[in-house]
Amino acid sequence: MKDQRVVSGQDLARLCGCTDQTIQRLVSRGILHRTGRNAFDLAESLAAYISHLRTVAAGRASPASKELQEARAAIVTFRRRRLEREDRREAGELIGLDARPARMAKFIETALLRHPGMLADILDAAPMLRLEVAERITMPETEPA
Repeated sequence: MKDQRVVSGQDLARLCGCTDQTIQRLVSRGILHRTGRNAFDLAESLAAYISHLRTVAAGRASPASKELQEARAAIVTFRRRRLEREDRREAGELIGLDARPARMAKFIETALLRHPGMLADILDAAPMLRLEVAERITMPETEPA
């Protein structure tokens, strides 16, 4: 280093603990500024580099970091929804697809009977279903052996 206030790109890279290519990339992105041909103001460059590192650490650096934040948020949302489904399944509000068809039919029947207005709307829209639903409700449940 010739002057303590002005350093070369290689010296700045060494002081920052990065490569010459990183310094060049930071210059092209407008994060670091040259004072001359391959010359950087040491104090200004170090302050800019530290500010850049803080921005990266906070996750506000680039579109790539935004994608990372969105991916992390998607994972958190997925896990939260999975836990909510498990809670609802344990509470008996949901049944798995592996349940027997008769059990699924009973679940649907129970859900419909809890909401008679909705059941009436469905039956009014499809008169042929009225007979089938009435038969299912009145007939004892039999499962195939």
